[in-house]
Amino acid sequence: MSNQSTIPINTYCYITIFVCHYDSLAAAKERYQERLFTTTRCGYDIVFASEQVLDLGHVDYMFESLLSELIGFDEPPSEAEKKNYSTFTLTTIVNIPERSESGIDDLWFYVMNLLELDYVHEFPAVFPSRTRLIHMTPSGYEDPECEDV
Repeated sequence: MSNQSTIPINTYCYITIFVCHYDSLAAAKERYQERLFTTTRCGYDIVFASEQVLDLGHVDYMFESLLSELIGFDEPPSEAEKKNYSTFTLTTIVNIPERSESGIDDLWFYVMNLLELDYVHEFPAVFPSRTRLIHMTPSGYEDPECEDV
């Protein structure tokens, strides 16, 4: 009989929204794959990862904010220049222990940072991004904190 305690596992859907030039999309997808294989997959169970990006266009609320991180804040881009860029999204579903074996909580936040495409924190950013998460359950009704949301 094992004395090892079982740590509960939570499943999260990470949604990474980023802006890039259409010509840089392949490089952005490469960076995403690199983050999956070199950091995230080493310590966490990735259930599903995006094979493709979803193009959200130029009107997404994040577009202007992330575009300014990409091209700088000095002079706003013209409408013609903006058409060369778009907002995209990637989705990753990850199983994460409720806490680490050493007792660290909030591992979900750590994984969120691992999935950011602009993890280098360069400015202007190469692939400015924001990653958010959604708690997932098999039925969608298992977390009492999410009942009326």
